[in-house]
Amino acid sequence: IDAAIGILKRWSPKESAVLKWGRYFRLNRDVIAVAGRDQRENELLECHAHPGDMIVRMADAQGPVVLLKGKGLDESVFALAGGLAQRFSKNRSDAPQRVEYYSAGQGNFMGHVTAVKISDDDLKMMER
Repeated sequence: IDAAIGILKRWSPKESAVLKWGRYFRLNRDVIAVAGRDQRENELLECHAHPGDMIVRMADAQGPVVLLKGKGLDESVFALAGGLAQRFSKNRSDAPQRVEYYSAGQGNFMGHVTAVKISDDDLKMMER
């Protein structure tokens, strides 16, 4: 929690606007993920994302948008965020799905990865 608070303290008031929406997860020491709970929140998260933020979403199915804030964003982080997107989608019990990631604000497609399957225990650890 201290590491999460450290990240939040560095956010500007404008960046903090995303705290109004979504489910929050700690993917690692430097990355916070915010998953939209419905279509409206997905749109708000994308609209209020900032340069340097990344967006992860299911590539071939509907599901939540996952906004990533932090540093050290790489394919392993995108796969973990993709696991969150899949876990909160209707494809939760399917085999790991393909997810896409792109730079927030620009919407420029950057790549695909396969989502990581997230267990109940994994989810509890990320919620702390």
